[in-house]
Amino acid sequence: VIATCRAARQGGRFDGAEETRLRFLDQAWDFGAEYVDVESDAADALLSRSGGRRIVRSHHDFVDGTGDAAARLRTLLASGADVGKIAVTVDRLAQLPSLAALGRSAGGRAVV
Repeated sequence: VIATCRAARQGGRFDGAEETRLRFLDQAWDFGAEYVDVESDAADALLSRSGGRRIVRSHHDFVDGTGDAAARLRTLLASGADVGKIAVTVDRLAQLPSLAALGRSAGGRAVV
C-alpha cells in the first residue's frame, strides 16, 4: 500500500491546511502503509522521521516537466528518499522513450 494525500497545488484534491495533510501522511505508516508518497517540497519532515525509508518523494509538473526530468529525478533520489517519482505531461509520443529510459536508469528507485 502506497499512501498519498496530494495537495491541490500539485494536481490533487486536498485543499486543506498543510499541517493537516502532513499529519495524515505521517499517520499512514501507523495504519499499515508500506510507503508514503509526498511532494518534494513537503517531504523533509517525513524524511527526518523515517530516515528516507518508505518515502516516495515526488514531483508533478503538468505544464513543462519533460525538459528537466533527469535533473529533477537526481535531486529527488539524492534527498535520501527510497524512491523518486516524476509525473509529467507529454506533448508527443516521441518524449516517452527518454522518460522510460530515465525510469529504468535508477536501479529500481524511480517511477517516471
